[in-house]
Amino acid sequence: MSRRIFNTAFGSIPLDSEQLVKVLTEVETVSQEIRLTSPDDQALRWIAGVYYLATDRFRGLPTEMDVGQPYSREVFTANTLSGFADDNENKAYAVFGQLNYDLNEASELSFALRYDRDKREQTDVAPAMIGTRTFSMTSGLTRSETYSEVQPKLTLRYQPDNNLNLFATWSKGFRSGGFNQNGVGAAATAAGINGIRDDYDKEVSTNIELGFKSTMADGRLKLNGSLFRTRVKDQHYFQFIGAINAQLLNNIDEVLLQGAELDAQFQVTDALSLYAAYGLTDSEIEDYAVAQGHEGNWAPYVARTTFNAGIQYNASLGDNLQGLLRLDYERRGKQFWDTANSSPRSAINLVNLRLGVESEDGDWSITAWAKNLTDKEYNAEYVSGGIAQIAPPRTMGLDFTRRF
Repeated sequence: MSRRIFNTAFGSIPLDSEQLVKVLTEVETVSQEIRLTSPDDQALRWIAGVYYLATDRFRGLPTEMDVGQPYSREVFTANTLSGFADDNENKAYAVFGQLNYDLNEASELSFALRYDRDKREQTDVAPAMIGTRTFSMTSGLTRSETYSEVQPKLTLRYQPDNNLNLFATWSKGFRSGGFNQNGVGAAATAAGINGIRDDYDKEVSTNIELGFKSTMADGRLKLNGSLFRTRVKDQHYFQFIGAINAQLLNNIDEVLLQGAELDAQFQVTDALSLYAAYGLTDSEIEDYAVAQGHEGNWAPYVARTTFNAGIQYNASLGDNLQGLLRLDYERRGKQFWDTANSSPRSAINLVNLRLGVESEDGDWSITAWAKNLTDKEYNAEYVSGGIAQIAPPRTMGLDFTRRF
């Protein structure tokens, strides 16, 4: 499977009543994945594959007032007083495989291995000087770095009967490092802010999980639960440095996440079902060289508790028609946006609704939906320094699907 994606995005940062700074991002990606899988009716089963992803991203970030027409990749430097602009070319490769082996009728052992290699290259494309406009003095500088990681995963499953499945998993995960825009580290140092770099390291996490999946009440009740402990090294942390008007990624040296998850689904009747899920996460910044005073605080962007519940009703409407009503409730607990734990977001409550009709054979369907039904106002994201992304208000729509 291959996929080609083009994306152009503009964002705005309000400075004062007379200034408005825009951020330009243009992205083009191409991806391809190939998999080979063994038959699943044998004791030893396997899967193997390769993955490729190429990304071309241009990003322009002015540090002074916009004085012209909307940006494009070609005219960016002509429309700003000063700023950063760079071109990023990334090529990522991965090789992966997994073996599953039935130890006996009740137990299965699986081992997976994935190797990722990500080559990243960034070129500063902003000129050093255009008239009185001052840009990055590193014009034409190209930086290149390769990030790689071997990621194993070991899982043991035990199924004593058809209604209970126990599992234990140990695994390692990886997110590639990369580059911030050229010059932000030096600009931050000149502004008296230490610990800001022009690049950021790869993020590696190690996870242990114990859990169960069960069926009760003659198959009408499904109950699942798990305990997890995840240690993250060099966690990526998005920041906005107002003194230099720069958006960038930094690393938190070590973060510990541990907690529990529980979810249930109950089939009340053939037409009516109820479901709910609860999550508890205890997060802690264990090591942060940039701000050692923040060690012991909650990790940013991690809600301590999450809860969702809902009801779904499917009913025959006659004449080969099926009706659907689904009402979802979600509660996201308190969280902090920053490592200092100075900018909390209180718990929020959201409600979504879906109401639809479809043919009995599934050839077509019409569904009306509403998200954030109560029109709750809250920030979907906030970055210390004053950048807030306001969550969408109540939105409604109508979907029509036709299957051929």
